[in-house]
Amino acid sequence: MMVRMNIVFIHLIVSVFLTSCKEGKPQRNKDMKLIKPTSEIALDTTKESFEVRKLKDNVFFKTVKLSDTTYTLKWGIQNKQSYFSKRPFEKLGSGMLEYLTSNDSVIILSQSCGTSCTYFAMLPLSGREPLLYYHPQAIDLNRNLIVYSPVEYADSVFLIVENYLTGQKIFLKENNLCPALFKGECIEVCYFDGNDLVLKWQGSKWKNWDKPDLQTKRISIEL
Repeated sequence: MMVRMNIVFIHLIVSVFLTSCKEGKPQRNKDMKLIKPTSEIALDTTKESFEVRKLKDNVFFKTVKLSDTTYTLKWGIQNKQSYFSKRPFEKLGSGMLEYLTSNDSVIILSQSCGTSCTYFAMLPLSGREPLLYYHPQAIDLNRNLIVYSPVEYADSVFLIVENYLTGQKIFLKENNLCPALFKGECIEVCYFDGNDLVLKWQGSKWKNWDKPDLQTKRISIEL
């Protein structure tokens, strides 16, 4: 089932220490939520697995135990084709990767990986290795697009739009950004609306919430 869903709030920052703006840093709207997990799942466990989730149309994923603290991923279509990740994953203080959403091309798992840290693991139903994306900001399941913030702000690249099936990318550049070291902190709203990416962020004149500098853009994405 093809589902287009907007992500308008995602915890930011991977395993790097980030400094705040000089007088604090912007905080994204507390009412913004992650993609809502579907209810069309069945949860089971076995001795070999931390968990098994059976999705619609016989699509499944499971965590295969390597030890009490490590696991790998198995996914695919039951009774037809299944795949194993070559890389191991660790149980963190926040737990394990959890099911977020899926379409007929990919299963998307998500996990908090520390304070203000989230990443996605995309499991392609074509059988490639899981694709890992840190700082995800928005996703369009209709067109298989993801928007994420780069770890380092280089060459004014503010956001990266990528087709996670083909690997094609668009680099969105912006210089008018709040003074946070990690520029993803400046974002307040980021979501897809049809073929457009709607973006709102705090600009360079931002000082605190009494002196906002809200910038907005609607960018056509053809990828």
